[in-house]
Amino acid sequence: MELQPRRRKRGKLIDSVHKVVEAVVAGRFEERLREVDGKVIGAKSTLEPPGAPRIVCRYSNLGSKAVFRGERRTVRYSPYA
Repeated sequence: MELQPRRRKRGKLIDSVHKVVEAVVAGRFEERLREVDGKVIGAKSTLEPPGAPRIVCRYSNLGSKAVFRGERRTVRYSPYA
């Protein structure tokens, strides 16, 4: 998952990073991965920052593996204690 700065000012970027870190530490982050031969060819990440709308990011690197014949798994991150 990457933050896209898109002409943001430094203060707004820092606030965005702070919200992402808060959500990850609180356990409100999960990823659904697509793997072929142990390599990730796609992912969908969902992040629920406090007091902000849900953020969904998609990653796809299908290339020659356009016909998906691998595994799907979901990784849910537990709250950090």
